[in-house]
Amino acid sequence: LSQNLLDAGGMDMLMDGIVCLNDNLIELDISENPLLQSAGVKELAPFVLHSKLKVLHLSGCNIDSRGMHYLVGNIPRQLELLNMRDNMMTENLNAPVVIVNLLKAAKLRRQNLVIQSSGNSFSDTSRENIILAQMDVSNIL
Repeated sequence: LSQNLLDAGGMDMLMDGIVCLNDNLIELDISENPLLQSAGVKELAPFVLHSKLKVLHLSGCNIDSRGMHYLVGNIPRQLELLNMRDNMMTENLNAPVVIVNLLKAAKLRRQNLVIQSSGNSFSDTSRENIILAQMDVSNIL
């Protein structure tokens, strides 16, 4: 589903009509859909929670920090990789804090989750905090 100019309405139809019917879906690549934005993540998030996804690619979808907030309570235990590269996340809406909190929550569930976030506008300090939290999670198991 990469590079299909999906928007929030298209995501809603996909979740209802196609993706929800496939119970065994373990990888979903929705990357490079710049019209998706955070509104599309809002449509996607409930599906993600009840899915069997291990890998979710959302790079290059113009998702801002609000999109990360939609995902916070919807990360399934088996998710191993969340690719959020090259989006519109900035420090203004606390995206680095949200990412670190997602990683800490994963640690509490003994989940080994990798969140790729390069290409977003984070300060060096925020990048270091995300890397430290990532390392912290990967050393659990």
